Amino acid sequence: MAARTEASVRNVGIREFRDNATKLLAAGEGLRIERHGHLVGYFVPAQGRDGDPALVELAELLRDAIDSSDMSQEEMI
Repeated sequence: MAARTEASVRNVGIREFRDNATKLLAAGEGLRIERHGHLVGYFVPAQGRDGDPALVELAELLRDAIDSSDMSQEEMI
């Protein structure tokens, strides 16, 4: 089963994402998608659960990804 990290982001494997995409996307939470333990992408809902735009959460995700990666911010974006 998928693990949760800070900022209500759920870690999912690419196979789980593929097999359960409809249900995962309908949950309306951020997803960190991995293949063999390596980050391949993020899904950030357009709106948070409370109805506010999820841009703040997106910024947090990007900061975390940049901090945990060997890539520069320019390469990441």
